[in-house]
Amino acid sequence: MKPHRCREPDSGHDRGSRRLFFKILMIFWGAIFLTIASNALLTHQIAQIELEKKIKETRISELAADAVSVYETGGMSALEHWLHRQKRLLGLRAALHDAQGRRIEPATPPELDHTRDHDRITEEDKEPRPWQRWSPRNFSHPAKPIDIPVTSAQGQDYHFILLPSRFTRALFSAPEYYRWIRFLVSFIIIATASWLLSRHLGRPIKALSRASRKMAEGDLSVRVLPEIGARKDELGDMAEDFDHMAEQVEHLVTQQQQLFRDISHELRTPLTRQQLQIELARRKGLSEETLDKLAAQNDAMNQLIEQVLTLSKATLTPSKSAPEVFDISTLVAEIIQQNRAEIESKQQHLNAALNVTATVRAERESLQRGLENLLRNAIKFSPEGSGIQVGTALQTGHVKISITDEGPGLQGERPENLIQPFKRGANPNGAKGFGIGLAIAHQAIAQAGGTLGFEEAPASGLTVTITLPLYR
Repeated sequence: MKPHRCREPDSGHDRGSRRLFFKILMIFWGAIFLTIASNALLTHQIAQIELEKKIKETRISELAADAVSVYETGGMSALEHWLHRQKRLLGLRAALHDAQGRRIEPATPPELDHTRDHDRITEEDKEPRPWQRWSPRNFSHPAKPIDIPVTSAQGQDYHFILLPSRFTRALFSAPEYYRWIRFLVSFIIIATASWLLSRHLGRPIKALSRASRKMAEGDLSVRVLPEIGARKDELGDMAEDFDHMAEQVEHLVTQQQQLFRDISHELRTPLTRQQLQIELARRKGLSEETLDKLAAQNDAMNQLIEQVLTLSKATLTPSKSAPEVFDISTLVAEIIQQNRAEIESKQQHLNAALNVTATVRAERESLQRGLENLLRNAIKFSPEGSGIQVGTALQTGHVKISITDEGPGLQGERPENLIQPFKRGANPNGAKGFGIGLAIAHQAIAQAGGTLGFEEAPASGLTVTITLPLYR
């Protein structure tokens, strides 16, 4: 294992905290500065537009008064010449109406007078040009003529009508639009700063969360620093500490597994020799009773070693076997058949209700070992001539497997204690065991996504309930 360089716990983390503080401070003040600058620019633009609008509104009032004055002093021809000149100079299209709303027109019909174009609305006047279409100044462009009442010096009332044109587009711009733009720009700046901050802080946190879940699932080789990079802040220190912790845990677990293997090897070697000695002693005619006791002790030690190794693999080593899809009722039937001889040897009767088809997805070998341990426990703790009930039933999204015996039951023992390794419950029948079988069963069922429960049987004994998710 690579050596880990230890740092001073206080100074290192203080420096990391300061670095993270300055990063957050820079993003915060950067967002404030950009928001203020953009709002100042847009506010200046709004002020300019409103000032121009006031100036042009005053100019329109003056133009309306001039139009009436020209008409009253020079007549229709002078008005026509004046309107044509305003159109050419300002892009203004207008007409003059009397107090009753009748248009003041020349004697020549408009369709025959080709010199009159100041009151003809062209496509250019109706719609802005393509490159001007999305200008803010076009959003409030009036689509209808604008009526401006005017009273002449002689007291006559007129209506100066402004028709849609380039002049009105320049006049009626959209300060409201700029106000919405100001809000939108502020929102975008703040949202962008928030996204950058959340990404900067969230990415390493998510990496730590994923690594923690993988470690909980048994993958002790997971590391965080390669994913988040060499950060020089508080989160980088946390990732480095996590990797150091993961290295230490992996090292300790590896040592523990190696210890199990070493112990099993050291125990198996003398046991093998002892077995050979027992066989030689049988041939030399030693007492069969003594030899049978030695052989039974030898078998018990081998069984203990096998169960310890199985529990070690189930608890500490992530399985590399691919899950299989199979019918749980078929698997339970196979387990019952494999243990039929032991059931008959104790003159027990087993009633199996396996009428449902329930497909699950799990490691078949591991789950079979766990279920077999539960059934063998029921056989072991039930007295001779007693009954054992095994059944499967469907629930919403799950299948329930129950094993009920007529043994001593819980005898006041807490159910969660039964799944602890080497923890044995009440045993008035003198059944032999090491207290590992239920721990192995619990690990196998948990790996399949199921749960294991214990409760007193209605009459006597214990009911073990296994709940597994159905495979859809």
